[in-house]
Amino acid sequence: MTRIVTILMVGHTDEAAGRVRDRLGQDGLPATVRCVAAREDLVDVLQERAWDVVLTDDQPEMRAEQVLALVARQVLDIPVVALVSHDDERVAARLLAAGARDFLLAGSLARLTPAIRYCLQQHERLQHFHATQLALEKSEARFRALASNLPGLVFQCVLEADGEIAFPYVSEGCKALLGLAPEILQARPAKFAELILAEDAAGYGQSMQASARQFAAWNWEGRIQAQGDTDIKWVSLRATPRRGARGAGRGAVGWNHAQYHAQQAN
Repeated sequence: MTRIVTILMVGHTDEAAGRVRDRLGQDGLPATVRCVAAREDLVDVLQERAWDVVLTDDQPEMRAEQVLALVARQVLDIPVVALVSHDDERVAARLLAAGARDFLLAGSLARLTPAIRYCLQQHERLQHFHATQLALEKSEARFRALASNLPGLVFQCVLEADGEIAFPYVSEGCKALLGLAPEILQARPAKFAELILAEDAAGYGQSMQASARQFAAWNWEGRIQAQGDTDIKWVSLRATPRRGARGAGRGAVGWNHAQYHAQQAN
């Protein structure tokens, strides 16, 4: 089924709307075009339906900047294209800075269809990005809720290409196991290695590097002495590596859903 594009033209005549509709139809992009001339009617018309594109002009009655500001105030994610009366780089720069997706000469519609198609493609990509980001945030929220109820310490670890280590996520179990608030370990990732007994420190680093190099499970056991604790604990680490960790740089390796479990050393 052919999609019919919905276009709102602001400050234009019905005759101009007809030319736009005809040009898009000739180029294989059928469209419904509506005009609104009065500023006081624009808010209501914008809310009437999900417009695909807004075409505005540079006339003083309702300048393109005013339309762009109004769309922004209404928190509407609608691409705005300005049809200008003359080719002026300063006007174009001003409109683009105000949020216009593109600008076209009103007297020449040669670029109209490519510009509309581009706006639609960019808008769809942006919507897909937002939907993916929302799904990821929901997934992370569920993960954090689950992790908060798991025994031990659950975390996400990233080893950057330059050897730097980061902890994008650390569960509340950090306090009980390491004597550190999660935000402290995230701000100073080297703090964990400082808690490892000297005899076991080399094995910790070597096991991490081997997991990253071979892209194999990271398993390590060693002893730590938590901050402010006189006792020594045995900790057991189990983690699965993955590439392309969120927030990591190029060439980094991340470990998701890693867990530390501890028991008192004899």
